Amino acid sequence: LFGPFFQAHRKPEIGTQGLGRGLSIVTQLGELHDGSISVESEEGQGTMFRIRLPLAEPIRPTTP
Repeated sequence: LFGPFFQAHRKPEIGTQGLGRGLSIVTQLGELHDGSISVESEEGQGTMFRIRLPLAEPIRPTTP
């Protein structure tokens, strides 16, 4: 699901939209920031993607 070029539906009636790169890119960006992505899905109810990123201390400008 999170791999490059993954597409969930390959049915002719649905068609092919996109390149299947979105979740792969989001996963890589999240990992670069020490974060993670998870998915919860229930048939007939929907799918929820959760992206977690760690909080950082705010950067305060220094005065000379």
